[in-house]
Amino acid sequence: MNDRPRLNFLTYTLMLYQSGMIALGKVELPGKRASESKPEEAKGVLELLELLEEKTRGNRNTEEDKTLAMVTRTLSEAIRNGENGSLSPDSASLGEGIEIH
Repeated sequence: MNDRPRLNFLTYTLMLYQSGMIALGKVELPGKRASESKPEEAKGVLELLELLEEKTRGNRNTEEDKTLAMVTRTLSEAIRNGENGSLSPDSASLGEGIEIH
């Protein structure tokens, strides 16, 4: 039996988003404190999300469109806010309430 979640477009998108937020020090890994902010890593993740948006345009369903737009916008804002020295405490909670099928 396999206990890991089924990988699909939504889980992949959310995994990338989480990686970006971890790079910004906004998400703690289990058993570890949030790390120092690495905005260049987060920018690299944002570039991957933007590339994913470009390459999958016209092939996504509505839920995938909304999720990809939301995580891209939220990560972009978190990066900008971090550069201004004001990371929003609410930006890490984006994935709450999203159901993955």
